[in-house]
Amino acid sequence: VLPSAEHATVVRRASTVGGVRREGLFAHPPDHGRAVVLAPMRLPAEPARLETWLGVRDGSRSDGMRFAVEVNGREVAARCMLPGAWGRMVVDLAAWSGQSIVVALVTDSEGPFICDWGCWGEPRIVAASSAHR
Repeated sequence: VLPSAEHATVVRRASTVGGVRREGLFAHPPDHGRAVVLAPMRLPAEPARLETWLGVRDGSRSDGMRFAVEVNGREVAARCMLPGAWGRMVVDLAAWSGQSIVVALVTDSEGPFICDWGCWGEPRIVAASSAHR
């Protein structure tokens, strides 16, 4: 926790990455820091997964940033991204079926935060039996 985090934010907003617009979350981490969204939830009894797109918003001059998903404080998936195109992330949540958990969406500047305009596109929890879109 920083006493003051200049330009750090997470807001619900549509973002365009690689010319493709998606609804979701815009996350700008603080300099040499992380912006974290905590989502407490109870998963259904049947296996589920988190599906999302990751990207760095068009117009960014970012030198790269890291996106991670944590479940109950433990990292279960991560990916580094540069400006360009959306990247897909699918996280298996079957190990926590029927349980109450906290999912954290972590956006990390991985150093200087200049134009680290991170985007989580269309994040959602889906039944593991449904087909990928």
